[in-house]
Amino acid sequence: MRKEMYMYDVCPKIFKVGQEVRIDIRAIVPSLALDEAGYDILVCGVNDECYGRTKKEIPLFSVFPKDDVLSFSHVFPREQEYLLRICLQNDSQELVVALPVYAVDADLFERRPFVGSFHTHTTNSDGCEDPAFFAAHLRENGYDFTVISDHYNYQSSLSVISRFKVLDTAYRIYQGEEVHSPGNKCDILNFGGDISVGDLCYERPDVKLHREPEKMGIRQSWMDEVEALASTYENLPENVDPFILASCVTIARKIREGGGLSILCHPHFRDNYLYVRNINDSLTRYLLTHKLVDSLEILNIGMLSLRQHMCATQVALCYDLAYEGVVFPVVGGNDAHTLLNHQHFLKLKTIVFARENSRDAIVDAVKNCYSVAVEELEPGLPCMYFSHRLISYALFVYDWLLPLLAPLCAREGKLMREYLAGDMQAIAESKQLKAQIISLREKYFA
Repeated sequence: MRKEMYMYDVCPKIFKVGQEVRIDIRAIVPSLALDEAGYDILVCGVNDECYGRTKKEIPLFSVFPKDDVLSFSHVFPREQEYLLRICLQNDSQELVVALPVYAVDADLFERRPFVGSFHTHTTNSDGCEDPAFFAAHLRENGYDFTVISDHYNYQSSLSVISRFKVLDTAYRIYQGEEVHSPGNKCDILNFGGDISVGDLCYERPDVKLHREPEKMGIRQSWMDEVEALASTYENLPENVDPFILASCVTIARKIREGGGLSILCHPHFRDNYLYVRNINDSLTRYLLTHKLVDSLEILNIGMLSLRQHMCATQVALCYDLAYEGVVFPVVGGNDAHTLLNHQHFLKLKTIVFARENSRDAIVDAVKNCYSVAVEELEPGLPCMYFSHRLISYALFVYDWLLPLLAPLCAREGKLMREYLAGDMQAIAESKQLKAQIISLREKYFA
């Protein structure tokens, strides 16, 4: 959290380009209270030319505090971060503080940033913690939504949603699963879909039998549908297996039919037994180039020993495809199997700029490339992928908005855990806290 956030409150922080907005600046720390002397406020766009011959005059406002608040109105002309440089109005022009704000175009202004986890595993598959505890712990750590995506277990996510249904929170838990279809090592996440694709593949899905899929009762109807599609493919690129391709396409189609988001996850993951990638780059390229899946999990930390190789090469592949003109949505997946024993699982996340925190809004936002994958292996030093425009905005949000919401998120997560422990008072408090969270989030948007 930036120290200036403890010292001064700027409201609003985010507003629309080309629209006059009034900015109010107030000292939070009593010793920093604004005196009656005048101040000059310079509005500096971080991406404006300030040094060359084409530099423009920097807008300057002469302001005197009223009721301990500095106020001025301005039309911010372009989308970018702006620094409000507040200086004493005297011969020295001593800098008091520089505070950032952000002007965004209309398409971003109508959206709000939500921090999410698309890839998690619990004791209902091969994870280490109870799914309800898992969901609550993510909320305590600032996540706005999650999906419980257990292997071969769509019902796991439904059980968590049901468990918390009496709590009215700003946090959302969505249904989903990690889909493993017969004869196909390409894993695809089902986020939010109303249909369990795993149940379409197997009569008795069970993670314990994942190396013996025939014991789960492979459904012939699934195999027939995939084989029929595979038979239609001609002139595929080298190393693109028609059956695996057809399996992936069928999974993604079923997820979309259920209103969900299909996410190609960890394509560069290496199997513990063979130590080769789950799927080759020819197939990955084909799926992404032809938009056969909705999104790519560009970051994944599920197997820490392979993280650097897996993430680095997946990011590099994305850059290569972007250079070739292939653009597609990305998300960051922590692939968490435990949150208590390995805190690194909390280091990967996704910021989605959606109109609201709902399944349909998040699916729409990701499909339209309003998402940023985040990797924060060192506190306060996030790396983000993939759009320059969204990353610029997301970094501002990460530094200057989300820390303000963090204490309320932590309290909401704690209430969820208290409810699990039998504290019924959490039900009433959760409703009040939800209103506070929504109010605080909206406070900083003009």
